[in-house]
Amino acid sequence: MRKNPLRYLKRKLLQKYMMVILGITLLGIGIIYLFDDVFNGLVIDFIRLFSAEGVYTTFRNLYAIVLPATIIGTGFIVIYYLCKDLAGYMRILMEGMDDVMQKGRSKINFPSEMQKSEELILQITQEYQNYLAQAREDEEKKKDLVYLLAQDIKLPLSNILMHLEFLDKEKRISQDIRKDYIVKVLYQSMDLEDMINEFFDITRFNLQYAKWNPEHMLLDRMMEQVIDEYYPFMEEKQMQVKLDTLSQQKLYADNDKIARVMRDLLRNLVQLGKEKSQIQIRIRQEEDIYRVVMQAEAAHLSAHQITHIFHNYYRLKGVQGSEKQSHVLGLGIAKQIMDMQQGELRASSIGDVLTFYVTIPITTEHIKKEEQE
Repeated sequence: MRKNPLRYLKRKLLQKYMMVILGITLLGIGIIYLFDDVFNGLVIDFIRLFSAEGVYTTFRNLYAIVLPATIIGTGFIVIYYLCKDLAGYMRILMEGMDDVMQKGRSKINFPSEMQKSEELILQITQEYQNYLAQAREDEEKKKDLVYLLAQDIKLPLSNILMHLEFLDKEKRISQDIRKDYIVKVLYQSMDLEDMINEFFDITRFNLQYAKWNPEHMLLDRMMEQVIDEYYPFMEEKQMQVKLDTLSQQKLYADNDKIARVMRDLLRNLVQLGKEKSQIQIRIRQEEDIYRVVMQAEAAHLSAHQITHIFHNYYRLKGVQGSEKQSHVLGLGIAKQIMDMQQGELRASSIGDVLTFYVTIPITTEHIKKEEQE
């Protein structure tokens, strides 16, 4: 929590105006003392020059006017100089903010009593500049990613058009060749669909504004449903899956988003995994967290590839050791979901074994607070 940056300024103004009020009060008392005790005879003689009757009554009436006039005058003087000082400090503050925000200066000259305000303005300005720099960086990344996606989409689209034009022009080719080209078009269309879906997912899936709907769920049941969804893809590569879990593993989280993470991980294991291999999934509870380990025999990934596989739009193309060209989508959204869930997601590739490690808090504090609100 930041300390009050105006504390020293308030202290100085308080000291200053206490002295001003004290001085004006003493001056007023002195004026009244002189008027009432020292120069009262002169005042009475002066009044007698104009009227010889009711001199003392006139003196008392004049005294009744001088006393409140002195008090009111003192108040106006104090208020005037207080407003003048506050306006001066406000002008210094506005000029200092203009210097750092508009002119880009890294140092401003404030009075000593405003030193804390100067430090706070410089700190806020630095945070604002960092925010602008991050926004520019994000915008550049977005432009680069859109450009890369356009290039990636262009290749399968061109191949699809080329194959379809070939099939349209060549009427005498055999059925086997025609079937081969149709299969190629099918797989390239599937790749194109994956890229387009990923593009829409990342552009619309802004986790900063995403709505979270935590609910009580069973992690083991959810994993079984995800596996069922991918059985057709595993059958194509004659892969098997072994789920090692306990029953009734309760979890309080957003079911759809956790399932999204598991789908993305399983899809990557299927795409990178070797044919006729086995995918092993193990779920264990350790105190207040679940540890999920998903691994399969797959092509080896370098440290650079493992590091970048969790970046948006990152793909592994033509991984060495894979039996065919792989097009593996990045796991940026899955990583963001786990970060928002206060969990952890990481990967390793040791030899021919690719492993994903997921840590999920059973009930996170920020979800509890949101539920209470």
